[in-house]
Amino acid sequence: MVEDTELAAAAAPGGEEARVRIRPGTRIEPGQFIRPVGHDQSAGAVVLRAFTAVTATGGEIGALATSGCATFQVKTPPVIAVMSTGDEVVDSLGGQGPESLPYGAIRDSNRPALLAALRALGCPAVDLGVVPDDPDALASAIRGALATCHGVITSGGVSMGERDWLKAVVEQRLGGTIHFGRVAMKPSKPTTFATVPGAGFVFALPGNPVSALVAFHMFVAPAVRKFSGHLLALGAADPARVRRALRPSVTAVLDSDEIRLDRVRPEYVRGLLAWDHGTARWVASVPDRRQQSSRMASMGRANALLALPVGSDAKPAVARGEAVTAILISAVQFT
Repeated sequence: MVEDTELAAAAAPGGEEARVRIRPGTRIEPGQFIRPVGHDQSAGAVVLRAFTAVTATGGEIGALATSGCATFQVKTPPVIAVMSTGDEVVDSLGGQGPESLPYGAIRDSNRPALLAALRALGCPAVDLGVVPDDPDALASAIRGALATCHGVITSGGVSMGERDWLKAVVEQRLGGTIHFGRVAMKPSKPTTFATVPGAGFVFALPGNPVSALVAFHMFVAPAVRKFSGHLLALGAADPARVRRALRPSVTAVLDSDEIRLDRVRPEYVRGLLAWDHGTARWVASVPDRRQQSSRMASMGRANALLALPVGSDAKPAVARGEAVTAILISAVQFT
């Protein structure tokens, strides 16, 4: 190393060293600090095995770059278009101030949130804006998006309102098949999934902001991972391994006051997951106890969904210190 040497003679004034003197007491070995040819990868060595995930950490890209090969066959994420629906929904990306929001209108928080969540998965996302509650407009927007995208995510228009047209539009205007349209869960009960033959898929998510995001992480994110090839390395894996690959989760200890369990549907509570170095375990808390499906603020600090079972007389609540399943939706914290 340079710091273990001193200049003895230069090749020219101010030029590179011709000779150096090794400082007394420095121990050196033949070949020390020299990177031999082929040290990074030997001839014939496997650079990356098939089905290896190419992550954002850069290691896989770096390994591929050093290989000397110019192209590689990869499975890419699907391209998905996102739109919000509703006559009352105002495009929040337009910069309207509080004084310019019409009475009875609401800013669109769903579309920006869903676009960000898609891009965090490495998924190319197309912004379709806000589409009114009109069957012709909805059919045209979805049909146009499926001409260039693998799928479409909508929010709103799938519940029981008289102007909730999404399911009828997909079936009657687009010739699609609805595979499910109501899910026994809280929130996100009206979540709908459909396919359009020869075109692609449609995830029609509820209009309530939290319901839309919870449904995204429970259904859309696993689908994106599957389309992106996350199951290829598992082969004929058991269902539990498939679930962990598509919807990662850990067992955590509840570090909050007790949570009352819903008596009808399993509930997915927005929580904060952290690794506690002192106890060497995962802990989950609920910083925001106001968990209404309309309060996007309850998603603000959440990095996990706490999957709670249906309550009963024998088990009415989950108490502090009990184990809960925490589904990861963002980066975890370390305390």
